[in-house]
Amino acid sequence: MRRAFDLNTSLYLMLIAFVVYFGFEKVDELKSKRRTLSMERDSVHTDAQNFVSPLIGADITGKAAQVDFKNQPKPTIVYVFSPVCHYCELNEANFATVFEGAKDTHRFIGVATFTIGLPEYLAEKKMTFQVLTHVKKGDWKLALTPQMVVVSADGRLMRNWMGLQDGRKWEAEQYFGFTLPGARTPPSNYTVEAQ
Repeated sequence: MRRAFDLNTSLYLMLIAFVVYFGFEKVDELKSKRRTLSMERDSVHTDAQNFVSPLIGADITGKAAQVDFKNQPKPTIVYVFSPVCHYCELNEANFATVFEGAKDTHRFIGVATFTIGLPEYLAEKKMTFQVLTHVKKGDWKLALTPQMVVVSADGRLMRNWMGLQDGRKWEAEQYFGFTLPGARTPPSNYTVEAQ
């Protein structure tokens, strides 16, 4: 009788530990999603009518450059990336699909957050659109990569996605009207080191 009690107690305790562990994991996952949504909301400041400010920075040669969004012939997709970003690499197929599928209906502007090796990266990835570097922070707080911001032809913020995984992938598919391949998964031994 005692042995059965110990086995039942052990199974019960293992079940509780399992529920607690995965319950906390879900809480952490929800907190992370809420933090990302907050960053998406706060990364591009708009005025009361939802208009975005121009992007001010430099082109890849170092010359001053500005991108305006009002009174454009078509909406603009601002793609924020870094040549050394692991998550940009994982998201590469999604962005390539968006570029191929929307290049006739949208203007593309890149914002590189890191410039070492940038010309080679742009050539390798066939990024033929205008790319800005050293973007002045101002109303654009673009630091996390990859990020995709869609601005209407009249200059209003339409969409703002950090990466294209999970629900954002579905939202982007609904917006563009085509299926994205999904993000590559990182290797099992990949870890993010604390800064």
